[in-house]
Amino acid sequence: MPLQIEADETISPLPYTRQVLFTGFTRPIQEMSLSSEVNGKCLKVFADVGETVPQSKIFASVDDTFIRLDLVANDLSAQKVQQQLANEKKTLERYTSLWKKNSTTLAKLDNVRLQASLHEIQLQNLANERLRLLENQARHTVSAPQGWQVMQRMIEPGEYVQPGQSLATLGDFRHLLVSMALSFNELQALKETETLSLYLPDVDATVPTKIHHISPGFHTGTRKIPVDLIVNSVQPNLKKPLRSGIRAQIKLTVQSEDNTFLLPQSAVLNRYDSYWIVKEDGRKVKVIFLGTSADGASVIISTPELHTTDRLLKITPADFP
Repeated sequence: MPLQIEADETISPLPYTRQVLFTGFTRPIQEMSLSSEVNGKCLKVFADVGETVPQSKIFASVDDTFIRLDLVANDLSAQKVQQQLANEKKTLERYTSLWKKNSTTLAKLDNVRLQASLHEIQLQNLANERLRLLENQARHTVSAPQGWQVMQRMIEPGEYVQPGQSLATLGDFRHLLVSMALSFNELQALKETETLSLYLPDVDATVPTKIHHISPGFHTGTRKIPVDLIVNSVQPNLKKPLRSGIRAQIKLTVQSEDNTFLLPQSAVLNRYDSYWIVKEDGRKVKVIFLGTSADGASVIISTPELHTTDRLLKITPADFP
């Protein structure tokens, strides 16, 4: 028969949540490897390990002596052709006037016109050749993004470099990433947290953060989803910018798996090494005891027969049948 009980004598089970601490390490938001596009002797390197790429965006320069000599030769050839073309144009004007007076043949006029056209084409070819040389000369300067820092340097002045040879590894430390691997429930808790912050034990500081990107895949071994959080390296509460390799922690309140609930100890009856709860209609439900809360006032139980909308006896009498 249904029990006659007051509303304040019943409770609803709470879904069990737990505090989970995740730890990661800071790293640059981007890394890149600098390579040479040409061969030649390295003349100068403008940034060492730990230094920032200067405003000129130049990391290293490669000897371009032969390119400069080719440019000089190109300029001399262009001057020569320009003088020849100017002379051909004067000759063309003279022969055009003579042809109009029937003082020369059309074949002679066409030949002069052809020579002028050929010199114009030759001048265009020299201009294109100059652009090619200038582009090749620019490739003798190894450029890098301004503000990035040198993580590794593999070249010294005086060394001979070849196309494709790696010269340095750079990183963008203006923003830092913290990589973590989360389960689906943990990821949901991260998304639902309004204000995210990371605690940095190494510098004893808390800094704001946000989700940078979430991988669409997951690790088949751990069944975890890779997630990257991003922080600014410059923080108002820190004297120095953050660097890579700093420990970062974030604490999330994660709802446990389905069918796991939190109840006061008085609502759970322990009898013959079994644990029971009593619904408001008097029906007993056997549950699995998982443990107690940190403060010891509540117990963690699991059962598929219970929902958060159910009403249970707040205090189960020890002599309950």
